[in-house]
Amino acid sequence: MFEPNCVIVTIAPEVSLKTFFVRRFIEKKLRENIKAALKEKKVSFDSIELFGARYVISSGEPKKVLGALKKCFGIYLISLAQKVPFNNLDRLSEKGAEISKSVLEKGTFAVKGKSYSNDFSSKDIENLLGAKILSQNKRLKVSLSKPDKVCHCISGNGKAFFYFEVEKGANGFPVGSQGCVAFIPSKKNSENLRVAWLLMRSGCRVVIASPENFPGAELKKLAEWNSFENLKKVSIDECRRRCEAWRITAFFTPETDLKKIHELNKIFGAKVFAPQLFNPSKTPFD
Repeated sequence: MFEPNCVIVTIAPEVSLKTFFVRRFIEKKLRENIKAALKEKKVSFDSIELFGARYVISSGEPKKVLGALKKCFGIYLISLAQKVPFNNLDRLSEKGAEISKSVLEKGTFAVKGKSYSNDFSSKDIENLLGAKILSQNKRLKVSLSKPDKVCHCISGNGKAFFYFEVEKGANGFPVGSQGCVAFIPSKKNSENLRVAWLLMRSGCRVVIASPENFPGAELKKLAEWNSFENLKKVSIDECRRRCEAWRITAFFTPETDLKKIHELNKIFGAKVFAPQLFNPSKTPFD
């Protein structure tokens, strides 16, 4: 019987391209954002442990954990999983086959294994676990190209994680991992939301300059993607004065009027970037 007791969070793959120390910094920031989101949603958890390129969140409320993290940037994939201890590959396969009974009942299936053990390989998991599953249910057939269901197994350090469904996460980089930027809103609220969201998805912490053009309702929508932390709103003068203290690295605006953009350049005494002049990516606010 498959009884989820944890959530597997796969970190966005672009993080793996970073150097060791940068990668660890980003992973730490993601962990902080995960904890903040769970706290805001009042979801209890026992532990958050790094396992390869994944975070494993142990909880008695795994479905609530999964729901709370759907808007957390930096997460590539997320799944409900069951964690079990094991002593050897045979025992791992037996437990995996038992867990799979309630999920793999008919049709086609495949096994995808990932081993962090020196005693057996990922292929060993796939071969033996697949054979165990077939031996207990003769109605099943293997299909490696287009299976109806996939049994995922990640193992190492005497514990294995089994899961069958994979959901896409928000992707991108964790908010706060790529520095801070000042956002200069325009009168177009929909464009404000789009550009601010894209900046947050790239890992930037956003400070709103000239807050009179940014209604509280819009800020609340963005806070859901910001680990439920409200975005700071300041005046243009305050933003300019505290630029160095807040380590603001760039200024952005959703404006598309070149005359207005040039005016903003003079006001802030720095180059203001206007991504809406090009073809931006799609967002939930399109």
